[in-house]
Amino acid sequence: MSTPTIEAREDAAAPFHGRAPGGFARAFAAVVGFTRRKPLGAVGGLLILVVVLAAGLAPFLTPYNPIQVQGEDRLFAPGAVHPFGTDSFGRDVFARVVFGAQVSLYVGFLSVTLCTGIAAVVGVLSGYFGGPFDDLVQRVVDAVMAL
Repeated sequence: MSTPTIEAREDAAAPFHGRAPGGFARAFAAVVGFTRRKPLGAVGGLLILVVVLAAGLAPFLTPYNPIQVQGEDRLFAPGAVHPFGTDSFGRDVFARVVFGAQVSLYVGFLSVTLCTGIAAVVGVLSGYFGGPFDDLVQRVVDAVMAL
């Protein structure tokens, strides 16, 4: 009996000596794929990213205080000095929009976190007790969703 030998095949793939694609390359490929499949979702995600970055970088994006009244700068039209103009009190509108985004994001994240916590507690209690309590919770949720 002869021992089997392993012969090299010509159609076999060459051994891989490089590095496997890293996390950044995979993430970039996933973003490109998502953008091709759902372009409107990608535009929405980009807008959310712009708002979050603008809110986070607000002190660096504008040199003006959003609440400081400057009577001499009242009702300026949009221009190089004030990109969105000024209001009737001389406050920079761009500064007010960018700093206002911080408050909006804070309220949004806080309300989502609070409601998620309440919903999780109600769901756990409904699942734990079951029966009539579960039916009551389901009807209340149905009524709220019908509004």
